[in-house]
Amino acid sequence: MEFRLIKSSQGKPSKALLSALLALSPGLNTLVASYPSLGPKDTLDIVNKVIAPDGFERSAVLVKGLHPAPLIKAVKGDSFCMTVNNDLTDDTMQRGTSIHWHGIFQRGTPWADGATGVSQCPIAQNRSFKYEFDVLDQAGTFWYHSHYGTQYCDGLRGPLVIYDPKDPYLNMYDGKAGRSRAVPLRTDAFALLLVVDDDSTVITLGDWYHVPSPSIGRIAMSDATLINGKGRYVHGPLVDLAVLQVEQGRRYRFRLISISCDPNFIFSIDGHKMTIIEVDGEYTRPLTVESIQIFAGQRYSFVLHADQKVDNYWVRALPNSGQHGLSRGFVNGTNSAILRYLRAPIGDPVSSPDVLATSKLPLGDKDSDSDCRNETAILRSRNMLRERDLQPLVNPSAPGKPYPGGADVHIHLNLSANENGFLVNGRNFSAPPVPVLLQVLSGAHAAQDLLPKGDVYTLPPNKVVEVSIPGGVIGGPHPFHLHGHSFSVIKSAEDLEPNYINPVRRDVVSIGDEGSNVTIRFETDNPGPWIFHCHIDFHLNAGLAVVFAEETAETQRRIHPPPSWDDLCPVFDSQPPSHTSVRLVPNPEASTSSMPAHSSRPVSSHSSLEHGMAHNPPAATSAAQHSGHSESAPADDYLLAMLWSIYPSDGTLSYTSTMSDEKQELSTTTPAPPPEAPPAYDSIALPQSNGAVGQDTWRSSFTHQAISLSSGPSPPLPPPSFRPPTRPATPKGHTRSLSSSSTTSLKTKKSWFFSSSSTTTSSSSSSTPSSTPSSRTANEVRSTVTGLIRNLVVGPQEQNGLGGSLSPAALGILQSCAEACTTHSISLSGILQEKFIESHSPLYWAIVKRPAHSESANATPNLLDREEVAEPEGSEESDLLGALLSHAKPLNADTITELRLGCLATSDQRTFQRLRLLIPQFSSSVSGADQILLGAALPADDITVEIGTGYEGAYAVNMKVPQFHRRMMISKEIRLEFIARNRLWLFTFMITPDGAWYGPPPGSWCVSISLQEPSPPTWFDARLVLPNFSSDPEEARKPQNTLRLKSKQMMEASRNGVPATQVVVALDESPVFGSLQYSGSPYVPADEKLGVRLEVKLRKPIPGSDECIVS
Repeated sequence: MEFRLIKSSQGKPSKALLSALLALSPGLNTLVASYPSLGPKDTLDIVNKVIAPDGFERSAVLVKGLHPAPLIKAVKGDSFCMTVNNDLTDDTMQRGTSIHWHGIFQRGTPWADGATGVSQCPIAQNRSFKYEFDVLDQAGTFWYHSHYGTQYCDGLRGPLVIYDPKDPYLNMYDGKAGRSRAVPLRTDAFALLLVVDDDSTVITLGDWYHVPSPSIGRIAMSDATLINGKGRYVHGPLVDLAVLQVEQGRRYRFRLISISCDPNFIFSIDGHKMTIIEVDGEYTRPLTVESIQIFAGQRYSFVLHADQKVDNYWVRALPNSGQHGLSRGFVNGTNSAILRYLRAPIGDPVSSPDVLATSKLPLGDKDSDSDCRNETAILRSRNMLRERDLQPLVNPSAPGKPYPGGADVHIHLNLSANENGFLVNGRNFSAPPVPVLLQVLSGAHAAQDLLPKGDVYTLPPNKVVEVSIPGGVIGGPHPFHLHGHSFSVIKSAEDLEPNYINPVRRDVVSIGDEGSNVTIRFETDNPGPWIFHCHIDFHLNAGLAVVFAEETAETQRRIHPPPSWDDLCPVFDSQPPSHTSVRLVPNPEASTSSMPAHSSRPVSSHSSLEHGMAHNPPAATSAAQHSGHSESAPADDYLLAMLWSIYPSDGTLSYTSTMSDEKQELSTTTPAPPPEAPPAYDSIALPQSNGAVGQDTWRSSFTHQAISLSSGPSPPLPPPSFRPPTRPATPKGHTRSLSSSSTTSLKTKKSWFFSSSSTTTSSSSSSTPSSTPSSRTANEVRSTVTGLIRNLVVGPQEQNGLGGSLSPAALGILQSCAEACTTHSISLSGILQEKFIESHSPLYWAIVKRPAHSESANATPNLLDREEVAEPEGSEESDLLGALLSHAKPLNADTITELRLGCLATSDQRTFQRLRLLIPQFSSSVSGADQILLGAALPADDITVEIGTGYEGAYAVNMKVPQFHRRMMISKEIRLEFIARNRLWLFTFMITPDGAWYGPPPGSWCVSISLQEPSPPTWFDARLVLPNFSSDPEEARKPQNTLRLKSKQMMEASRNGVPATQVVVALDESPVFGSLQYSGSPYVPADEKLGVRLEVKLRKPIPGSDECIVS
């Protein structure tokens, strides 16, 4: 048979042809495919069938009777039309169903998202429903699964891949053996896709249970790990394992998908490294690792180079929990698959050189525990992926402003657990009888009008939302998934500091364990209700979820589901109980655990089981380890058993809310609430329930989100990640804040630091430590001062006046701190330079939290927004930064580095230049010779930045350099630092020194540009513009002259002062610029103040283009 790739008239395959090829690809891949596959317009018949993927037979929920479920393949830009036929009959599992297309944004089609209780009612037994949606702007690795009860744990889950004909990483991987002849036109991008990125390079990791999911009980512990639908259980038969076939010397793109219901896995391939290029449908900068901890719902694409000898190699996926010590290792091929080289012998790998062998000891043997822990530790030490090292390939910065508080809406979610299940801000989520989307389309737009009450947060349109979620609740680490969006993870579980510059973008993130505070940001640009939930399916069904109702009014106006969607609820609700009840079966493992077993019981038709909320309390994993990956955790098992000890065994599955207040609509502004009204949700964070388990209950009396209410429940406070100094305890339920009235009354009170019984003289000159008795030690005073400084920096902004100026009250408090420190011989300068606020100093946060600068009223009209460098009115103490600096002299080197980092984090060019004026040591760009030449005018270089629009990172820099010739002849270089586009730049005029490793010959006059630490890498394309200042009218009429500067590779920041990438251009490349080295040049004004303009686009230079014009 001969295959030919027919091209369109433009020489490229048409979209219809690409889709047709995908539909044909199962036939092309018969010999090597691991997965059967479907196209974007196909039918999913949901049926029950008895299978034995690990050698143990049980009934399952399958697509078309296949296990593993078929791969669905599409091309970027395709339209999906998937008909789901519900042919389920087994009453030991849910017989309603739905399909969620995990990672697909569903723009304009939230009704097709598949989340029961949120976007639809379940598809009733013997009924069909057609999901129709487009994927215009998405490509990557996704998956599909039931979003009804715990049904996907019973088998209804499979991979979904949307191929990108313009995959930027096509050159990183090759074809497979013998495949190049199947599709001869390998130079075509899509033909290459068919060759290298197909059914056989998809890897799914799943947990498997020997009883139907509704009968699992209180603690879910998997019996086996399935890789591509195959696996072995402890003490089970040695059934065949999944095999991934490769040819020596070739490079492969594998797509790794966790379709897990509960455990996370540490994934690795013996003897091979993995270069990650995609995360959750988002391209990332290549990152090479040896192992990946992957949580439920997450996906990774990685390139593997088959560069080892021809042999068999273990593919490992170690879960963090499981029955009979499943999580302890790989004995007899558990938690394993095989990477097999072409022409290698058929069979299991004979050795595991990279991992400690434990096959001499049987699983479950207590004497093997230490060896198993060692094995897990060895797996961890194999260069495991750290989430914070992942960076997006395009548009890397997080939405919003690059500093804490830089989002429009802030939501803090406190997680806890009690006898009813999990709580989010004190609420246990249960799916409402009417889906949230149907409520919105029926006219309910306010949070208080939407069910379930207190669990729906309404979000305004086109705003940046920041969500923070502390870890530590029992059963963690919990992987949270947001429907309808991907998000920027500005603070991962292992991070101490946020990353606004290039955080990873994904749609599932682990919130870690106790001590972590994961923070994400996303933009509200997709109208609809989107559930945000733990992707451990048993935890979702125990209430670990909230709903973000985005742009409710716009949703009602724009979203129009088909009539078949309107029929889902009445059809499902009209079913007899015999069609919706679930018959529980005995669980042989339940009697061996430390908690009572469930009894078999029927479930009513409107129980939470049949509305997507089966009450399976959380599965236990260790909450003691930050990584969240360890062997089975008996202590957590016992705690969970005690926690759910009052869980009824008579089949009554009810969820009772324990709080009476209702969530309010979120908005971009926070008006002051009336005395009896609850506070708005974008200004506070809710507390844990009194029944919280495993949580830190400490509250800071100086927290910046403190709000006092005169009645009603005490307003909650999020647990801060830093500890305050020791101070008198604040009564429970009471908070303290620096209101205008309180700060005014306190600013003159020295009794804050001294005993109220002591007396002080009216003359400050006569006040000495000996003449002023104190009831506190110097340490106590230092502790109190530290708390006050913290509150000034991170607390309520009431102490700040207009334009960022500091109020007299706040200045009074700072002055009191200074006087107290002087009295007790404490260095206030030292305190202000200590890193005691989220690992940074108060000076750093004073920069980060400075208000945004407004445009100068007299700025020159320009298509660019100018960032004018102007000193604020008044003294240097007119704002918080200036006030703190006045008490922080002299600054040490670490503090100066912190100040520079603060300016870079906020891309604050104005503050950066202001600090150059205030602090001579701040900028390293002025040489000693320049200091002598410029004298009191140091630093006299005038630098302003204009920020452009568009997506190419456009900006322009206007530089005026006094005494240009003299400085060049004496100093040999003029260094000009500035900040633009969240990067710190160094522009230099220089004369090439002898022995230079770069650029033109020694003695040449040059210009150079480089990135300063710790700026992220970027491409660079620019032109240097030189105005004509000649007094000769004929000369002055000549056009401006330009000099091109462009990078040949991605620019990287300097390391230890040595530029990693530096663009150097000789002035002689342009006759006009070359004239600058001669006195009397018409391009240098009479006052010797050279003016130049650098116009930049942060893009890859366009071949053949000689201009870089910023407009």
